[in-house]
Amino acid sequence: MSIKPVLLWTIRLLIFTCGSTLPLAVKTRHLLKNLQSLPRDPETKCQVFRYGDMYTIEGCLCTMLPRNYSIEGNTLAIKMTKLTELHPKAFENYSYLTSLTISTNSELRSIYPGAFEGMVNLITLDISDNIQLFYLHEGIFTGLKNLKSLSLVKNSFSTIYYLMHAVRPEILPVLEYLDISKNSFGEILYNETIDLEGSSIETLRLSYCGLNDMDSNALSMLRNLSAIWIDNNNMKTETVQSLILNLANSSEKFDEVHIGSNYFSDPNIILKSIAATNISVVDISNSHIFTLNLQVIPSSPSIKYLDFSGSLASKFEMDYFTADKLPNVESLYLAHNLLLDRHFALNLPKLRVLDLSDNCNVIGCASLIEHGRFLLNDSANLEILKLDSNSIYAVTTILLRGLFNLKELRLSNASIQRIEIGAFSDLHQLEILDLSNNILTRNIEINNMTFKGLVNLKVLHLDQSGLTCLEDPNTFQHTPHLEVLTLRQNTFLELHHTLLCTFETTKFSGFESKFLSKLERKDIARQSKYGSC
Repeated sequence: MSIKPVLLWTIRLLIFTCGSTLPLAVKTRHLLKNLQSLPRDPETKCQVFRYGDMYTIEGCLCTMLPRNYSIEGNTLAIKMTKLTELHPKAFENYSYLTSLTISTNSELRSIYPGAFEGMVNLITLDISDNIQLFYLHEGIFTGLKNLKSLSLVKNSFSTIYYLMHAVRPEILPVLEYLDISKNSFGEILYNETIDLEGSSIETLRLSYCGLNDMDSNALSMLRNLSAIWIDNNNMKTETVQSLILNLANSSEKFDEVHIGSNYFSDPNIILKSIAATNISVVDISNSHIFTLNLQVIPSSPSIKYLDFSGSLASKFEMDYFTADKLPNVESLYLAHNLLLDRHFALNLPKLRVLDLSDNCNVIGCASLIEHGRFLLNDSANLEILKLDSNSIYAVTTILLRGLFNLKELRLSNASIQRIEIGAFSDLHQLEILDLSNNILTRNIEINNMTFKGLVNLKVLHLDQSGLTCLEDPNTFQHTPHLEVLTLRQNTFLELHHTLLCTFETTKFSGFESKFLSKLERKDIARQSKYGSC
């Protein structure tokens, strides 16, 4: 049988496994293929590995840092060693490094002043997950005059004063990013951070620090600060409110807050305070916001990114999600709530990203969609829509009507049994469609009309969708730009013998012909020339 020219296009990757998923070992082998084991350092017995331009020094026999081991890259990681100390000039032979990581060294107790002397090229330094490291010496970072990014995550620091003194601008004049998350500080006082006066820090992360309290002016000296993470702490509403207002007044650049998972008695007060600032990025996820009080929260024209994920919300006033309250919001994250069991409508004309994953696991969602009470028509500029893990049951024309600019649609694990003909007819710009982990066995037929309208689709995921049969040879007729098609964990009993002939170039992985009754292995294994199919 000859193939019509109109059906010939290029698909770059087809992952097609039946009954068993592509094993993790395949990914591991890909990683190991590029991982090169180098000779041990003869003096210290440290193991050395290379992955591209990155080198790692590790090993339980490694108790001293190799001083004369030659590496060609500019990135070095020292991890899982038995190093106990790093002495002055420890890195004198590694002055060319631009990135250095010292992590997961369970015996490391001390890094002495001068250890990084001469490392004038270092831009990124990560000292994390060293559980015996309780203290940083005052002059530890002397010489790192070009350091821009410093991570000190999950060590055993219990007071912030010595950290702030160690990173003061006289020592680190161009530092922009500081992450000291997962250290148990308890509280932060103004007199503990005063050494940061004049600092160039723009991003500060204090997540998971067990913070119960913080002086409202504790960070007011950071006049270049633009973003702060203080999520997953124990601070009360008033503490966070005062801190935000103080930072907004002290730094003209301040426009991003991550404050979720604190002890907020009334998050509406926080939102009211934010509305009075120029903050454009607001992450208040996992904060147990059961309801929104429209009488308290004014219009917030500065907000462009808003994350309410995991708030257990079931009584959000939908009138908050309108052009009156959020006229400029572009990204809205509402995942892991309970918002799809009633009338849901958004009127956000500038919205580009909407995440409504995991909002309804009962049959009521299907009824809501069937009767047109789920409306996104007033968000016609939407480009990314995530509806994963909702009990949608059917993809209907009503669900996706008018989303002409949509580029990415996620519908995995949505209990989808049926795809209505014409459901995708408005999605001419869609490039990524994920329909994995559904139950399409109950769909009467996946045929050439199923994907009609998806003329720009590049990636289609149909993994574990209960597919046993694809009888229509023109199933993918309306997706001429398809590059990636994944069909993992579908037990195919029948495929039309010309279905895959529509793809000029195909890569197959782990396909087992024993799952087929009408398709020979040779029809699958051919890479580029199908001839007469």
